[in-house]
Amino acid sequence: MLLGQFANRYLMKLKDEQLDDYEALLAQGDQNILAWVRGDLQIPANLNGTVFSLIKNFSTKL
Repeated sequence: MLLGQFANRYLMKLKDEQLDDYEALLAQGDQNILAWVRGDLQIPANLNGTVFSLIKNFSTKL
């Protein structure tokens, strides 16, 4: 639900590099992404960028 709503709002606004980052996040699976957003697990440094920050900030508005 979170990622679908995020995609509906931001996907068309992301630059090519950000789309690559988004795809890399999606490859990690919904459970990991949600655990990172909630702070249950530490996100790997290579995935902790602008797109993850957008997702995390977006999640606080739901």
